[in-house]
Amino acid sequence: MPPRAIPVAPRTVVPPPPFEPGAIAPSSTLSDALGEVVAQSRRRAAAESTPGSTVLASRRPVPTRWLLAALGGWLVVGWLLLAPPAIARGPADHAWAPAPALAEASLRYGLWLARARVDALVRAEGRVPPRLADVGVVDTSLTLVVTGQRAYRLEGRQGPLRLSLTSTMAADSFLGSGLEQLRR
Repeated sequence: MPPRAIPVAPRTVVPPPPFEPGAIAPSSTLSDALGEVVAQSRRRAAAESTPGSTVLASRRPVPTRWLLAALGGWLVVGWLLLAPPAIARGPADHAWAPAPALAEASLRYGLWLARARVDALVRAEGRVPPRLADVGVVDTSLTLVVTGQRAYRLEGRQGPLRLSLTSTMAADSFLGSGLEQLRR
């Protein structure tokens, strides 16, 4: 079915009245108001074009000084956390040093263990190794001094403490109560 046409009334166009130059009388109030609008528009345009004006300052979305102060504060806090000054760190730590009795017990135990390894090699091969590394001892505070075919001396040093254990000494009496001190 075809669409139905809706009847529309014809439009009538009314022409504006003809302009007559003397029909509008100039008014002093109207010209004063128009002059004030134009003057205010010029003042606003001049104020917006000058730098540092109050109009531009009021339109800033973020207060710059507060933002810079906050950023500076966070930078100082970050610096203090990452690299604190000496006054915040306190006194420097000293290297850990064992008590003298523990240092001696530790050195005696190291000499006792090294002697057991050297004695095992002497029993197995019938010779004293030229150095402790040949029997698996890599402690730099211990040295092996060969004094004969099957005789040797183990020397140990730890700071100012120096001890010596020979192949003719009794190893168990040399160790003494050092092992008990180390277990505590």
